[in-house]
Amino acid sequence: MRLTPKLSWVTATVVAVIAGAPTAASALGPQASQLVDGVITTAGSTCTCTWTDATASADPPTALTINRSTLNNSVSCSGDASATLNNSPTLTFDDAAGTAASDLIDIAVKQSIISCSYQAKGVE
Repeated sequence: MRLTPKLSWVTATVVAVIAGAPTAASALGPQASQLVDGVITTAGSTCTCTWTDATASADPPTALTINRSTLNNSVSCSGDASATLNNSPTLTFDDAAGTAASDLIDIAVKQSIISCSYQAKGVE
């Protein structure tokens, strides 16, 4: 299986998942706040990676940072793939526009013997 580098699509998917998850978790109350669940998929591939309970430094709409170590500890991928978040991205929110922006998202994906690294700066 070949990984197709679709940086903007992968990045947009990650930002949407990260930005949306804490908001939903916060509605559940203080015990569930500041935890992030998510999914990463790659265009052109049947590979899906998921994670649960990664920690964030705050709840939206406050700017927050996702702790990469807690995300990487729980990431699980289908097939023989693996994914690693190489940084702890900071997210800012614009409630009026309904958007989130990240300073940097840096992801490494490995499937079989192929390794790819995707990096995007200033993603909205």
